Amino acid sequence: GKKSSVPNPEVILTPSMIVSPDRKTVLPGETVELDSFGGTSTVYYAFSHNRSGGGLSNQTGAAIDYVAGNVASNVDIVEAWDAENLLGRTFMNVISPWEREFLLLNV
Repeated sequence: GKKSSVPNPEVILTPSMIVSPDRKTVLPGETVELDSFGGTSTVYYAFSHNRSGGGLSNQTGAAIDYVAGNVASNVDIVEAWDAENLLGRTFMNVISPWEREFLLLNV
């Protein structure tokens, strides 16, 4: 079978935890602190999509750091969950410096 970093991959999680910020546009290599709210026990973090090649400073804790990878024009999705099956997500839009300049010029 398929291996998963999730302790209970067969459990259906309910979106009811908040991860802040819930979405952010970042440049490659940029670090963003992710904070979780509403969990009742230890919070676990993992990527559900990691198209930029980003990283997480830790897999557990109320707050961790997300670091955007080097592959721009992608959205990374980080999920947080706890033992009570509460779930939260954040979306990191990784853009290149060129895309950033284009967006700023066309506001």
